[in-house]
Amino acid sequence: MSHLDADSKLSDVKIVIDTTVFCQGFNSRSANVRLLKSFLQRTSAELCVSVVVFEEAVNQVRKNIDDANRKLNDVLRLTGDAKSYSKLHVENGLAKFRESLSALLKELDARVLDYPAVRHEDLF
Repeated sequence: MSHLDADSKLSDVKIVIDTTVFCQGFNSRSANVRLLKSFLQRTSAELCVSVVVFEEAVNQVRKNIDDANRKLNDVLRLTGDAKSYSKLHVENGLAKFRESLSALLKELDARVLDYPAVRHEDLF
């Protein structure tokens, strides 16, 4: 089997990304993202991201911003210099993250999987 035959069989492959990938520098400047993009183009595999994972990544960014703000508060208490340090705006940071991640997923032609529809009766 040639290399091209192997790649053409990958067209049915679905790549599903978990939250940990987003937390490890998943952005357009990342070498891993460039490699993934090349693979997706070459093989016609499909990138899938669940909306649950997307929202978990947003929540992780929220936690990181909150942690940074707590550390800034500690520095402010120690130095008393409020002019040199300013808190990060959580909502602005989250909006920027959502915007850049959405743009990257669009660029990668990713399919965002909606919340699953599970009937209440099916849970019991």
